[in-house]
Order: sequence, then C-alpha cells, then structure tokens
Amino acid sequence: MPSVAIVTRNAVHGGVETMVAMHQRFFDAAVFVAGGSNHPETCPFRYTYINEANPTSAQARLARLLRPYDVVIYHWLPSWAQESVRWADRPSIEVVHRDDTSDNDKAIPDLVVTHSQYLADFLQREYSVTAAVIPHAVDVTRYPSSPSGSCVGAITSYYKNKGIDLLIEAWAQLEAQFPQHQLRLYGAGSDRAAFEALAKQLGLRDGELLGPVADPRPHYAEFALFVQPSRAEGMPFAIMEALASNVPVVASNLPAMVEFNQQARERGYPAPLTLFQTEDSSDLAAKIAQCLRNPDSQTRGREYIQQFFGSEQHRAKYAQALDSAIANHRQRVAQERRWQGWRRPPLQLASNLYRVVAPRRLRRVAWAYRHRPMVAP
Repeated sequence: MPSVAIVTRNAVHGGVETMVAMHQRFFDAAVFVAGGSNHPETCPFRYTYINEANPTSAQARLARLLRPYDVVIYHWLPSWAQESVRWADRPSIEVVHRDDTSDNDKAIPDLVVTHSQYLADFLQREYSVTAAVIPHAVDVTRYPSSPSGSCVGAITSYYKNKGIDLLIEAWAQLEAQFPQHQLRLYGAGSDRAAFEALAKQLGLRDGELLGPVADPRPHYAEFALFVQPSRAEGMPFAIMEALASNVPVVASNLPAMVEFNQQARERGYPAPLTLFQTEDSSDLAAKIAQCLRNPDSQTRGREYIQQFFGSEQHRAKYAQALDSAIANHRQRVAQERRWQGWRRPPLQLASNLYRVVAPRRLRRVAWAYRHRPMVAP
C-alpha cells in the first residue's frame, strides 16, 4: 500500500471531514489542514495544521511535508496550498465535492475523482477533465438502525447555501400542526446568529439551533425526518448517514439528488429521497407535512446504502485510484523529460540542426572561414 497524505482546507465537522476521517482509517494517512478552520474538538480526524498567516512560508512548509509520501489526496485548497502540491511533485488526486468548489487548478492533479456522474459531466464540460466516479461510502454498522426520535432537522452547517432559512420558514408554517415534533439542527457557521434571529422573528416556540457535534452517528436516532434544503450541493454525506440510520430524508431537487433517486430506481429500489423545489419554502413545508403524516410510507434507506455504498467497495475503488494516480504521474514525468531533452537554447538548437542538415565538407569550409587569420587593415 502506498503511503498517503491528505490535504484539506478545514478542520471542523461535515461531509468532507467525514470522508477524510474514513480515508485516514483506510490508508493510515497523514492529514494536513491548509490554513482554514481549526477546531480539533469537533474534527473527526487527527491532523497537522499549517498556519497561513505567512502564505509563502506556509507554502514551502506544506510542500516539504508532502514530499516523503507516495501519493497526495486533496480537497478544494486555497491557491497557496495548491502550489504546495505542485512543488511537492508527488502523484496527486483532487477530490471534487460540488460544482461551486471545483475551481482548483486542473493542471496539478494526476487524477480527478468525484462522487457522482452529474459532477463528472460538469467537470468534463467546464474543464475538459475526465473524472473517475467513486460514490460516497457509509459503514451502516456504525449507525443506529431503529430511530425513534421526534425531531425534524439536520446535522449541517450554518451557511446560507445550506438553505437553513428555507427550513425555518417551512417549519414556521407547520409547527402548530405537529406539536409532537420539534425543529432541531446541529452545526457551526457564520450565519447561525442570523438563522436564530429569523426563527425568533417567525415566532418558533420549540426550535433548537445547536452547536456542532464531533460524532454525529448517535444523533441520527433523534430524528423522525432529516431535511437537507441546500441551495448548492453535491451528494452530502449527511444524507447518506441519515439513510443508513433508516431516517427518511427530504432534500432539494438539485441535480445530484435527482441523479441519486434515478439511480436507485434503475437498481430496482424506490427513490430514497423526497424532493422539493429548491428555494421554495412552501413546497418544502408541503413535503415535510406529507412525510410526517405518512411515516410508514417513507423509504427506509439502510438496505440500499448497505448494498451499493458499502465501505469496502469504496476502499477498493480508492486503492485503484491511488495506483492510477501514481502511474499517471510516472507517465507525465517521463513525457516531460523527453520534451526537456529537446528544449535547448536557440543557438544550441540551431547548431544541432546545422550538424544534421549541412554536409561535413561544408561544415569544414565554414569552420575554416570563421577561424581564418585576421589581417590588420
């Protein structure tokens, strides 16, 4: 097994961090956090933090730390950390999670990996990059199988793109109809205060916007319904984890969610997600009410996740990706060396062509002319 280093932007909680923690276990990988959020108390993996206060120094340090490894996996890095990966000159894999976090330099990685065909098509269209598709994985044995909670909500982040305001607006329409349920959210983020203010403005009586949790697994048992109202998203780990916990899920009808449902139907399973029209809080409220009024009719996704998104399949595919990145890097290095063999200063290149094209006798005459005795005027 090659030695693996992982570089990511933040040390917090969330889907990217769940994947990083999984890969750290799978490949005994070292993890480096490139200057972003630094919250070891809620981060699920061990890491070395690279302070970006001096980007030049941080860039050199990270490159130096990466060079001993056989391959580097990285997730949406700031520009200075991308240059560190380039300077380290190690085989590398860029993992793309969403279309709005896909803008890293595609000349750096030896392989690009994403989790859905939708994103692979996007990368081909926008960057002319052929990405390998490796679906997310969840070890269902690590999650509760019989949730009995009464909460509606999510384990999320408090940012506008997560659509938390839409969920608060929807629940404000429903709270009086479902007194046996309450809104509960876990997360961190800069918009938390704004969402709390919105909940107060709309008169929510029993909503909780709680802080982040280091281990989300036991908390899925608290939910009767999991809601992912994102405005921009790939395929969130939180959705996979909720389904693995047999919690029904309502999600916005973003392309990756639609693709997820279509794929399940093609495999002979009912659509795992109940989808609502993105940005429409009234439609979200209608879908939440439909699910809460008919709990027995909702899809329980644990069997489907276990069958098609198991951790062993994921590990095997990523092991193949590591080997492919190493092979691609070797091929690229060999091609660059061959090209460098032809890259000469112009005079040297002209000399080489002259030796190939001009007959030996002509070269001798030219040499004699250049070295003729100089006669003083």
